[in-house]
Amino acid sequence: MKNERFYSIIALFLAVLLWLLYTYYRLLLYFSIAGIILVIFSYLYQSKKGEDKSEEDVIILAQSLHSSLLSLSNDIDLFHQELSTKHSFDLSSSNPKEEAIELINAYNETYSNLSKQNASIKVPYTLKFRLTSIEKDQKTISPDLKIPTYDDIFSLKDKINRKLTDLDFNIDAISKDLMNDALIRFRIITLEQLLPKISRIKLDEFATLLEFDDVKLLKHWIFELPSDYPLVIENDDLIVNRDKLQTSEDVSDAINQMLEKFDLMEKEQIGKKDN
Repeated sequence: MKNERFYSIIALFLAVLLWLLYTYYRLLLYFSIAGIILVIFSYLYQSKKGEDKSEEDVIILAQSLHSSLLSLSNDIDLFHQELSTKHSFDLSSSNPKEEAIELINAYNETYSNLSKQNASIKVPYTLKFRLTSIEKDQKTISPDLKIPTYDDIFSLKDKINRKLTDLDFNIDAISKDLMNDALIRFRIITLEQLLPKISRIKLDEFATLLEFDDVKLLKHWIFELPSDYPLVIENDDLIVNRDKLQTSEDVSDAINQMLEKFDLMEKEQIGKKDN
């Protein structure tokens, strides 16, 4: 009796399972058929839409796309040239960091506009078939008519994408150079103001004023200076020999020496990292 009940439950469970499978498989089948019909209809609609355009319309579209892409490519080239010649600011600027940030923002904005222009120029794939057909009959249309091929348009689009990628890397590198130049200019201004006025200052305070993240780096920089240089480290203080900074020329020479030494020190550090 127990076995009969057990088998009855198993049979009922299998019956329900088969019914569910049958029902869902039917739904899946219906959805699949509907999806296939939708894809076929969409393809036929797009094909019909493309065929509705006259050959003259297709030629105008191809010429317009090619012309727009060519103009955009030239704009990118001009911007590349501008970056290679004008990525600097006035050394007499009193706010070098702000000016550097303004330049970087302007470069990024131009890059963004160029990218948006590129994204707005769509090259429909259906154009390929129409242009291929027109190319075969080009002699009957007009032997002198210059019609850009789909490969011409697609190649130009691909070239623009690569140019924009290179431009992005170029702007990033130039931005780093600009911020570095701005920091150097900022330190020159700060040192010109500080050295004639102080005789002693805490090293960590001096590091903060010159925007050094590491006091050890500042110490190393000063230790590398010549022994007769007007800056000496004493415990945690920086001593400034005012007797050696009598004139503005003395201050300027001292600052130039410091910056040259720091530049050499940074190059040595970069060399060690590369090795």
